[in-house]
Amino acid sequence: MNSKSTKYIDKLKGLALIFILSAFSNFLYAGDCPKRYINPIFKEVQYSAALKYGPYKKNTDGTHTWLIYDVYEPKNDTLSLRPVIILIHGGSFTSFPPIDRKSPDIGGMAKALAERGYLVISPDYRLFRGEQTFEKMAETIFAASLDINELFCYLKNDVENGNQHKIDLNNLFFGGSSAGAILALNYGLFIDDISDLDFNPIYKNIMLKVAAFDGITDANSILHHKMCGIIPKGYLSISGALIDSNIIKPKIASVYQLHGKMDLALPYTTGYPLGNPALPKLIGPGIFIDKFRAAGITVEADIYDDKFHVPVILPFGDNIPLAIELLLKTGDIYDRPVLDSTIYRISHFCYDLMGKPSEQSCDSTLLFNKKNVLTNQLNLYPNPSNGIFNIEIPKSLSNKANDITIYDSNGKIIFNTQTNLEANIKINLSTISKGMYWMILKSTDIKVKEIYLQKVSIL
Repeated sequence: MNSKSTKYIDKLKGLALIFILSAFSNFLYAGDCPKRYINPIFKEVQYSAALKYGPYKKNTDGTHTWLIYDVYEPKNDTLSLRPVIILIHGGSFTSFPPIDRKSPDIGGMAKALAERGYLVISPDYRLFRGEQTFEKMAETIFAASLDINELFCYLKNDVENGNQHKIDLNNLFFGGSSAGAILALNYGLFIDDISDLDFNPIYKNIMLKVAAFDGITDANSILHHKMCGIIPKGYLSISGALIDSNIIKPKIASVYQLHGKMDLALPYTTGYPLGNPALPKLIGPGIFIDKFRAAGITVEADIYDDKFHVPVILPFGDNIPLAIELLLKTGDIYDRPVLDSTIYRISHFCYDLMGKPSEQSCDSTLLFNKKNVLTNQLNLYPNPSNGIFNIEIPKSLSNKANDITIYDSNGKIIFNTQTNLEANIKINLSTISKGMYWMILKSTDIKVKEIYLQKVSIL
């Protein structure tokens, strides 16, 4: 290759680097001036467990369930009002396997969001026991809806009588994982009147039956004042589905949807939960997202071609051998790149819907201009690798709170973690696709001027 060609290629590389720095500048700004609700600005999360929001409720099978919830909140937070995210656990509406408000997917997301300044509530609700049947699941969906309705009314009453959690009901987000997302989308977003179930007399009769079981003689008395008048600012659906596309109607609302196309529990398009034809057939985001948008609902979606049910954790419900293989390889039940990307997306989704309330405490543009961006100067090895990398922390960043973020070629965050290690850190990107990525290592201390930009190759 002649010298002219070499200079031309070097020039192209220089232009590409300028483009990358420009594309990442918003992230660098945010790191220089951390924003509440966007960045993890709280080092500790306060966890309060098993708080009662309702009575010892009777289930349709004769058993009973306490209505309780857990709270995740930023420790030593001084704000008088905080936005609240209600995250409801999944588990097929059954008591076996015993998945409850402490499920790891909910806990992992709740802790990360609380570190950013959100107050997160994870409630329990009634579940059915025994053999899975259409009627049992439908009954439990509607019974659980009434339980979650009771949670909203409890929170509203609490806010009006002391507000123990310092909740801002004007900035409340409602969602969940799997069955919890089904509750948020179907009951929370669409069912406002018993006539909304006219498309399926079976569902309508079951709803009336469950309401009567709870001593409610007029189901519309609840539905017309659903959630005690609280209107969620946005809805969060992690592997959620609809009971029927006929339930969709025009709404002014915003939804964040995460789903894996290899989901075997709640199919991406349409199918029976867990592949069981005895259960109600459900409609997945592969069908309802377009219908939502046609109804005026804003949808932000992360759809993964190669992920399974609830992509933030390993696929124990869909592919146990693969889940065990990944667990042994990473020592982690979470799919970290997906979890980190999801937290990034949810925090920005909520932040934008709140009107971007945080104010920067410094002139980030000025600070960025004063930063010393060091390109490909990290001791990172092996590189290329199969996804397992060791990073030697530079002396200027040693024993400081540091942020490591990996971007793909389109600028999408695929991995993010924080560390304060003195010397080396190992990161595991073995679950992501082969290719070239960019890594930014920087301190959250605005006095530290070095930012490291490193090319990373996975073979």
